[in-house]
Amino acid sequence: MLGSHPISAVIGADITATSDTVSFSAYVKALSDAGLYVMLCQRESKIPADYRTPKQKKDDLTEYAEATGDDTRDEPRGGVHMATNDVFRLRSYVKRYRKEHGDEAPVNLAIEVGNSALIIADCDTAAERAAFCDWWASKHGDERLKQALPTVLSPGVFKDGVWVHKDGGHFYFTVDGLDLPAHMGKMSVTHNGAT
Repeated sequence: MLGSHPISAVIGADITATSDTVSFSAYVKALSDAGLYVMLCQRESKIPADYRTPKQKKDDLTEYAEATGDDTRDEPRGGVHMATNDVFRLRSYVKRYRKEHGDEAPVNLAIEVGNSALIIADCDTAAERAAFCDWWASKHGDERLKQALPTVLSPGVFKDGVWVHKDGGHFYFTVDGLDLPAHMGKMSVTHNGAT
């Protein structure tokens, strides 16, 4: 779990989605320096946004072919595969995004957890947070973990006039030195009746 860790420090930095472009460019450098792979998402969405230049796309296609031996693709991979820790690319993406949407447009980032060597426990509600912390404390043998706060608090979702997924959060865990699977994974834990 991240507590006093460089990743929690950069995630908790004094920056907002509408911070000026120079400050936001410094922030993506800090994310990269912390070893995080980041991608931009479409405005007010979780859908990845592709701000690569034609040359960057060609370079990505070549890199993929060299790494896999598969030279049959016509287009580079998108989605989560666009995440990078290349500061030059990240800064150029932010610049292009702001040029397209305006200097004060909120920039929406996502962290790709596999290459960033992170595992995230996503607890959408207060009950899920409590169940996770109770489970974690029982597995670790440390009752203090029952009171742990998430690395990031999530604001929740307001749907049809009702708050759903409120009072939740994300617990970030580093897994330095371990090779994570190349495919996306998901695991659910049920503890004391909560999943």
